[in-house]
Amino acid sequence: MMPETVRELAAGRAVKVTRLFRFEFLSSTQRFWDGLNYLTAGGQQWQGAGKLISVTGLEWAEGLGASQATFTLSGSTSDLVNAAINSETEVNGRPCAVFLQFLSDRSVALDSPVGVWAGCMDRIVFKGDVNRQSLSMTAETLFVDRVRSPNGLLTDTDQQARWPGDRGLQKMPELIQKSVDWLRG
Repeated sequence: MMPETVRELAAGRAVKVTRLFRFEFLSSTQRFWDGLNYLTAGGQQWQGAGKLISVTGLEWAEGLGASQATFTLSGSTSDLVNAAINSETEVNGRPCAVFLQFLSDRSVALDSPVGVWAGCMDRIVFKGDVNRQSLSMTAETLFVDRVRSPNGLLTDTDQQARWPGDRGLQKMPELIQKSVDWLRG
């Protein structure tokens, strides 16, 4: 089966690309896209943010660094202001993602969105006065946790906490920096 995007291009029609932003706050999931009005893509409704949303820090980090992304939304909804006020519970550690979506020349979604970045929201800051409001949110890429052990360390203490009486890691400290020749007579 030929993807819709390829079919449009093969027919000589124009194909556009847009960015989709998904923020999974504790109380609700907010979805935005770069265009106007609403867009249905991937079975979801995406609210148009037009030029009001911007993002920095999605580029690949040099070396072993994990870059921090910053999402800025000029103009805000009551849901987003509430998220900023309660950012410790609403935002911190919650998932967010950026997708690319191919559109027909009539701005109809073609195929499914393609994920290009995923991370965890860190904090959100609301700035505003009578004339202008904006929200700025930072998020860490999923690679920021790559140096942490997911379930503790391979120590006898950790093993005893999980399975009391198990002696499988009791001799682990003796094996550090030790060479063992296996299957040699």
